[in-house]
Amino acid sequence: MFAKAGHETELGRLLEDLRQEDPVRLAHIVNQLQTEERAQYWEFTPRGANFAYLDPELRPHLERILPQLKI
Repeated sequence: MFAKAGHETELGRLLEDLRQEDPVRLAHIVNQLQTEERAQYWEFTPRGANFAYLDPELRPHLERILPQLKI
């Protein structure tokens, strides 16, 4: 995650792009990232990673950038 790694320029570009998204959609995605507890995901073709999962150690970084998204 850019915020954790200190890549502020890249984070700024990402946030600018995210500001163009529908706020309702962004709020839904943020809710998933804040609440999903399953790191692994299984479907008929197992993909392994659960893209809605954010490791708890990274969640504070999400909280830090949320005010910049204004959702």
